[in-house]
Amino acid sequence: LNEYYTNFSVFGWEGSTAIFENTEVSYASSKWDYDPTATKYWNATATYQFFAVAPYNAEVTCTSAGVIGIPAAASATAAKENLQTTFDALNTTGKFTSDKDWLKAERKNYKMSDGTTVQFTFTHMLSKLAVAITKTGNEEIEVKSVTITDASDKLHNAATFDGSVWTGTAQEAALEGVVGTMTSQGIPYYTMEYLIIPTAASSNSLKFNITYRITGESTDRVVSAPVTGITNFEAGTAYTLTANIGAAPIKFTAVSVTDWTKDDTGSATITQ
Repeated sequence: LNEYYTNFSVFGWEGSTAIFENTEVSYASSKWDYDPTATKYWNATATYQFFAVAPYNAEVTCTSAGVIGIPAAASATAAKENLQTTFDALNTTGKFTSDKDWLKAERKNYKMSDGTTVQFTFTHMLSKLAVAITKTGNEEIEVKSVTITDASDKLHNAATFDGSVWTGTAQEAALEGVVGTMTSQGIPYYTMEYLIIPTAASSNSLKFNITYRITGESTDRVVSAPVTGITNFEAGTAYTLTANIGAAPIKFTAVSVTDWTKDDTGSATITQ
């Protein structure tokens, strides 16, 4: 988790008594720890429940039933920052800055006999959309702009989470991609990677827009096409949209030779 964030929130109950209420656990010196002055100690006979959310935020809430709440004050952002920084291979080293990749750990029913250190496994609460472009033909192609638009008001740059449903606000007009020149054939050039607020099936009608120029041509080509295959965004799922572009070369081939048409009506009579 420390590769994403250096803190997370813990909520915990000893029986029906809350003992951790949005307690910040921080990463330092290769270990996770919380405020030593607030240390809690195990009751060997008690049963506990633990929940966690990353990153830590003072506005996040959690009930004893494990219902996580992320209000607007928590600045849950999505569809705002392109995590892809170069028009090249997928950027796997980029860290999240203005966007928050919200993570949560499911309920841990726990006793001291299970071990004195509670280990959390986090899952992604948002979706992710990456867009890659490939080209056919040997022509060099300069990609000048790439956007994803017309998302039926479902791509947002802020949201709240009420335990089961994300509610988005402040629609983002378009997702902007990074651009560059395509020289290699059949290699994906990644232009964007965005965190997306999960939406129900058939909620989205995405449209892919691109402006590019093929080397040797004097004008740009502008294309807008509907996206097929992606109609919903599930939490914890990364989606990849691949678009293929390229010049359509004029080609020639010989398919067949049409047989002679027969006409047997002609005749000649020779009398000797």
